[in-house]
Amino acid sequence: MTPGILTVVLIVLVIVLIVMLVFGDSTSARATRLASFARRQGVEVTEHNADYIQTSLRQSRFWRRFGLLASFVSGIGVTMPFGASRAEDQPPARWLVLFAGWFLGLIVAEWRASGIATGGGHRRATLAPRAVRDYVTPAAAWVLGGFALIAAGSGLWMAVRATGHQEIRGPAGGVVAVAAAAALLVAATGRRILRRAQTVVDDALTAADDGLRARSLQLLAGGSVAATSWVAAAFLALVGRTDDPFAHGTSLWANIGGMGVLLAFAGSVAGVAVGTSPTVRTRRAPSRSATRSTPVT
Repeated sequence: MTPGILTVVLIVLVIVLIVMLVFGDSTSARATRLASFARRQGVEVTEHNADYIQTSLRQSRFWRRFGLLASFVSGIGVTMPFGASRAEDQPPARWLVLFAGWFLGLIVAEWRASGIATGGGHRRATLAPRAVRDYVTPAAAWVLGGFALIAAGSGLWMAVRATGHQEIRGPAGGVVAVAAAAALLVAATGRRILRRAQTVVDDALTAADDGLRARSLQLLAGGSVAATSWVAAAFLALVGRTDDPFAHGTSLWANIGGMGVLLAFAGSVAGVAVGTSPTVRTRRAPSRSATRSTPVT
C-alpha cells in the first residue's frame, strides 16, 4: 500500500470515528443516561416523560460533543504563559481550545432546548419566580464563588503589577476581555434556562422539565468553575512574567506563575465534580394554576 493510499485510508477512518462519536447512540447508552438522570435529579421516569427526557439528554450530548470535535479539527491554537517569562517559553494550551468548544456546545444546547417537543404538551410561562439557588446545590454555589474570589484577587494583583510592566498590559487586556465576554454569555444562558417556559400538561412532564432545568444549571455551574479557575491561572501566569527567573535564579514571581497550572487543574477537577453531582432542588414544580394561559414561544 502506497503512502498516499494509506493517508486516505487513515483520513476516512478518522472521519468515520468522528461521525460515530457525535451521532452514535446505542440503546444501552440511552438507558444508562436515563437511569443516571433519574438518580441524580430524583425524577421518576414514566411512559409520559421518558421520550422527552431522552430527547433533551441526546441533544445536550450531541452539541457538547460536536463543539469538542469542532474545536479539535479546527486547528485553532493558543498559548498560555504558565511559569514563563518570555514569549517563546509559552507552552501550547490545546486543552483550553477543546474546553471552549465543549462549553460553547453546552451553551448552544441550552439555547435550543426551548424548541424540544414535550409529547404533545404546551410550554407555558410560570407565575412562580425561579432563582438559581432553587436548582443549583449550595456546594456548587460556594465552589464557584470561591474560585470567582480567587480570580478577582489574581486580577487585581495582575493589574497592580501591570502598572510597572508594560509588556503584560496587552495580554492582560485580552484575558480580561475574554473573561468578561464569557461571563456575560454564561449569565445570559443561565437567565435563558430559568425563564424557559415549562410544560404543565402532565405532572410527570412537569417534573422532568424541572429536573432538566436543574441539570442544565448544574452543568453550567461546573463549566463556569473550570473556566473561572483558568482565568485566575492566566492572571497568575501574567504576574509570573513580570520578572525574569533567569536573571537571578529562582524568582518568586515565576513560581507564582507556575502555580497557575495547579490552580487550573484543581478548578477542572472541581468543575467536573460540580457538574456531575446530584441536584437537590428546593423549589416545587409549579401547578397548572400557577401558569400563564398564553403559550410561550
